[in-house]
Amino acid sequence: MKDYFDSSDSIIALSSGSLGKSAISVIRISGPIEPGILVKYLSINGPIEPRRAYFSKLYDESNKLLDEVVLTYFAAPSSYTGENVYELSVHGNPLNIKRIIRFLIDKLDLRDAAKGEFSYRALRNKKLSLNQIEGLDLVLNSDSGFAIDSGLELLSGNIDTDYDSLRKSYLKLVSLLEVVINFSDDIGEKESLDLFKVEFYNFKNYAHLLKGRSSVDGDSLIKPKVVLYGKPNSGKSTFFNRILKRDRAIVSEIEGTTRDYISENLYINDINFEIIDTAGIRETDNLIESKGIDFSNNLLKRSFYRVCLCKEVPSDISVFDLVIKSHSSYGSIEPINNGPIGPNPSGPIGPSPSGPIGPSPSGPIGPNPSGPIGPNPSGPIGPNPSGPIGPSPSGPIGPKFNEVIFNSESSRFIVEADLTDINDDFDEFIKRLIFFKFEQSILNSPIVVPRHRNVISKLNLLIDDFSNLLELEKDFGIISSEISNMGALIEELIGQVRVDDVLDNIFANFCIGK
Repeated sequence: MKDYFDSSDSIIALSSGSLGKSAISVIRISGPIEPGILVKYLSINGPIEPRRAYFSKLYDESNKLLDEVVLTYFAAPSSYTGENVYELSVHGNPLNIKRIIRFLIDKLDLRDAAKGEFSYRALRNKKLSLNQIEGLDLVLNSDSGFAIDSGLELLSGNIDTDYDSLRKSYLKLVSLLEVVINFSDDIGEKESLDLFKVEFYNFKNYAHLLKGRSSVDGDSLIKPKVVLYGKPNSGKSTFFNRILKRDRAIVSEIEGTTRDYISENLYINDINFEIIDTAGIRETDNLIESKGIDFSNNLLKRSFYRVCLCKEVPSDISVFDLVIKSHSSYGSIEPINNGPIGPNPSGPIGPSPSGPIGPSPSGPIGPNPSGPIGPNPSGPIGPNPSGPIGPSPSGPIGPKFNEVIFNSESSRFIVEADLTDINDDFDEFIKRLIFFKFEQSILNSPIVVPRHRNVISKLNLLIDDFSNLLELEKDFGIISSEISNMGALIEELIGQVRVDDVLDNIFANFCIGK
């Protein structure tokens, strides 16, 4: 634990950001210091009142003017930290800020605040809950609008309301258990157990609803990763450059050009996605390239949206959200004949039936053009023109890009396109697909804080085990012991338990003065 967790002295910090030049900067003080001590160095006549702003001159002990400031006083306990808080708005020259802070430290017996110390004091003095602190962490450190919104939900206490409903259901369950233990002789053991089971399943439903909201990896939503994956020369770097609208990655016909991943921000509808061009996947004896391939595989596992770029569609595409069969200036596109995910051979991407490499459409290995192999891209299983993804690529937004197939069996889109062609409609269509998945992922207000998700997962495991116990066990003493373990997790979930390592991790992310 950090040294300041049990401190009660007065602290000071710049609260308005880094020491860059600005018109106004805010210096914050918190602690037991009384207003009369500070007023001695200000040109304010008489006592100051809480929650009023005072324009004043700030003087040193020799009556030298240090600055013209605006002072606002927040009296304990009605302040952010629950202590006396003073905020001085000063001119934002970094030298001026440092000079004033040094002077106040010396004359008022203050010390520099540590990261997150103001917010810790708010937590310690019950001005904020642990969940609100975690929300503040998201608001301060996130770089996407969704993450900031999630943080504000926590900070406003909305999630506490949901958790409190779970806790009330648990307390009702425990109360009923006490009644059953003490009065089962009066109402009958079987009847008592039946009453308890009804209330337990109500409690279980609350917990399972929270489990559903925490099923999506929160980290993947805070800054979602879009990973481009495939063999060398499959078009990953070309696609990476065109979606960013600039030449960021090196494009070459030499295999193994991209040996490490390259990432950039890609903003879609105010959401900051991280798009990543990975190393080409192949067998190699090169140690550096091999490490790049390992990175690629690990990134794919942790990614939010997975794009496979290929010259021939793999037989298993279940891990991917989107498959782009790319034309390549370095080689021909081979026909697809390896399974039900291939497009219709009579479509624009199929090889000519009279060519030497294309199977005869009437032969035994060629799928029937009217068969189940490839749905019509204009049919009902393709993207709905009026749906949230956007219009069909063959619709009014422009010419279609060769072929789009929605494979209903795998729930994946397969697109064929020449990535060297300029086609803004194609780029916008891909962005719509990415954003559509994001929209679907946040429909049920997902819980994104890892600590919450871990506790909810543990709680549901205990509940499932308890369900089995309840069917077999008739001893209410054993039942009572098991149910108390759930209570400990609920108290942790709502922030009633002081979790030292959690606090250390959170406040390390906070800026000085917050």
